[in-house]
Amino acid sequence: MTSIGICYAADDSMAARRLAHLLRQEGYTLVQIAPVRSEPDAVKRLKRAVAACDCSVLLLSPNAMRSATVRSAVQLLRQSKKPIIPVITQTIPPQVTMPFTNSIDATDGIEVALPQIRRQLHALSRPRSSKQPQQATFTTLVTRVAQMISAVAVVLSTILIVYLIATPAPDFEAAEATLEAFQLLPLASGGTTLPVATNMAEPSLSEDGDLAASATATDPAESSSGPDADALRATDTSTSDASVTAASASDGEDATGEPIATATSSPTDVPPPVAVINASAIAGVAPLEVNFTSESTGAIDQHRWDFNGDSVADSTDVTPGAFTYTTAGTYTVSLVVTGSGGSDQATVTITVTQPIPTQPTATLTPTEPPPPTMTPVPPTARPTATPRIPQPTARIMADVTSGTVPLQVRFTSSVTGQIDAWSWDLDGDGDTDSRSANSTTYTFESPGEYRAALQVSGPGGTSATSYVDITVDQVPAPVASFTASTTNGTAPLEVRFTNTSMGVITGYEWDFESDGEVDSTEASPSYIFTESREYRVTLRAIGPGGVSKAPDVSVFVSPPDLDRDDDGVNDLDDCAPDDPTIYRGAPEIPDDGIDQDCDGADLVIDRDGDGFKNEDDCGPDDASIYPGAPEVADDGIDQNCDGEDDVTATQEPDADS
Repeated sequence: MTSIGICYAADDSMAARRLAHLLRQEGYTLVQIAPVRSEPDAVKRLKRAVAACDCSVLLLSPNAMRSATVRSAVQLLRQSKKPIIPVITQTIPPQVTMPFTNSIDATDGIEVALPQIRRQLHALSRPRSSKQPQQATFTTLVTRVAQMISAVAVVLSTILIVYLIATPAPDFEAAEATLEAFQLLPLASGGTTLPVATNMAEPSLSEDGDLAASATATDPAESSSGPDADALRATDTSTSDASVTAASASDGEDATGEPIATATSSPTDVPPPVAVINASAIAGVAPLEVNFTSESTGAIDQHRWDFNGDSVADSTDVTPGAFTYTTAGTYTVSLVVTGSGGSDQATVTITVTQPIPTQPTATLTPTEPPPPTMTPVPPTARPTATPRIPQPTARIMADVTSGTVPLQVRFTSSVTGQIDAWSWDLDGDGDTDSRSANSTTYTFESPGEYRAALQVSGPGGTSATSYVDITVDQVPAPVASFTASTTNGTAPLEVRFTNTSMGVITGYEWDFESDGEVDSTEASPSYIFTESREYRVTLRAIGPGGVSKAPDVSVFVSPPDLDRDDDGVNDLDDCAPDDPTIYRGAPEIPDDGIDQDCDGADLVIDRDGDGFKNEDDCGPDDASIYPGAPEVADDGIDQNCDGEDDVTATQEPDADS
């Protein structure tokens, strides 16, 4: 295998890029680095990567395995029937079951795990010799054709033997001649010997009178003589030496301490198998039942399982089923797979703890513990050192990350491992604000940028600090405004005020008496004015962003019968309370110098009194100048507004001048 694909979840992107860089430095060919996401384009990219590569390196973390998208990606990789190298980037808590049990531990960094990744890639993708590729291809083709011919010959020989046995009156000479016709000869091509020759014994009659024949498989070198036989024996010796050398160079050993060749050379260049163990549980309380299945890949002829680490094969099935651990301890489960390309070994550690004893309430009759389900010999507990408790991990999350003061935020956490203490620093001042487990709530009263932090601790140590940023903005000041149902009337006068303020408002202050005292805190109150005078009503709107004051509104209150000139307008609202022709809204007489409608000025239409409106008069301030006025010739004035003065005579200039 020469091409590699790297698949990773979102939180392993940096590790994936680092691994890709290191593998390229090692000289490996990377087809694609595919993120595992649920978007259609990401799914298509992942499928292309799986289809294009010879093997996949899958980066996994406990958080990623909680995602349905990641689990679907794992299923897709398994369906591809291509080798998978799982790499764990974060510590696996006891309560999380990962889909692979022979994963490479990269929790201390990709660089630390690189040698293990390199060994598996080397076993999966051992390069072929570059010398004489055409000759190697031709040799492989000839070998496979010879194997097919040998298989057909064996089938025909078997049919002939059955026929001869079933024949009541056999012809020995004809049978012997026929067997000699199908006898196999040694075949050597390109230094490869096919040990498929068969020597047929003389047929003989059994005690029952039936025809019997015996066939003994022999090595071609042993059944041949002369130069060809010497060549065959030399070929066998070289092949055997090559296999032993490959086995001696293996990096791994099986449970008995014997070396295991992970890539044994073979005549057909079959890649070695890859051993993969899938265990339903890796830790629990005794008695612990664990189901084992093999997910190994490659050409495999034999499986050998050792469940309790005693170097004795407990099963040779592909799926051995359940095994029960009845005694507390640490057990190393090993699986050795062997095929035509070599062999490989995978191990997984099972930790079994003693159940907590309960106080008996009655005398119990002791019973023998149940025997293991998969072997007649009960497993021998080989307890080792106390298993290391994994370091806990923590991730802080917030329901909102931005808003205006006061901002209330509910913080939650995602944790793994055994946890005894929680420490929440929510305002980023370095002090613990809460020790609540799993979640807490905090209200930010001031605007600013805050970094909330969470750290947990337990028997396995203290987790790394997890952070989340919170942005709190200042609320804008409100804008106060209001309207009044009426602004004048006779006492007692009731006025309804409607609040039209805008913004975030927490309170109102109304002053109706103009004395600086708060008369109401309602949003839209009513007030009765009893005295005959002018009132200036004010409103203050209060909010977290500040205080806003609305423009004052004047309310005029008069006695019930105060109208001396009987013009229908209260004297407090009348600019001429003693003249019935002058009041607010009265008809205006232009150019009389009197302000009848109380708007502050007389309506002036013809300032010079020449009978023409100001806008139509070219001399609005000169009564002798207006359109059509008599023109005085030669005076330099345009009296009739025609645009020029009249000239009646032209005086010739003096010749002496």
